[in-house]
Amino acid sequence: MEIYTSNRLENLLSVLAQGISGEKSSTASIFSRPADVVVIQSLGMAKWLQQNLAEQNGIAANIEFPFLKNFIQETLIKYGFSKEENTWDRDTLTWRIFRFLPKLEERHEILNQYDCFGTNFLLDF
Repeated sequence: MEIYTSNRLENLLSVLAQGISGEKSSTASIFSRPADVVVIQSLGMAKWLQQNLAEQNGIAANIEFPFLKNFIQETLIKYGFSKEENTWDRDTLTWRIFRFLPKLEERHEILNQYDCFGTNFLLDF
């Protein structure tokens, strides 16, 4: 796994295009290896990446574009987590965080400064 970061999508595109072009130099090698995975934040980004990768490399094939939530969920399932567990569901995470916050308040005094509206926010829940 390789992770690249940048404020400009064009810079990330050129790094991705170079990495993919060397590995997929022939038609046989495109489909004989696992798909490349590029985590995206919107379908528009996936379309833009596909079009620009095809323009730069002549082809854009065997590339998966999952959203971050789907990528995490699929990875967890591969490593034995239950599909029905909804580990990364928004509501589940919210309650897990609320359950964990009092322990953090005890260990980190600075969090006590962030008292919402003069009352302890966590006691309201």
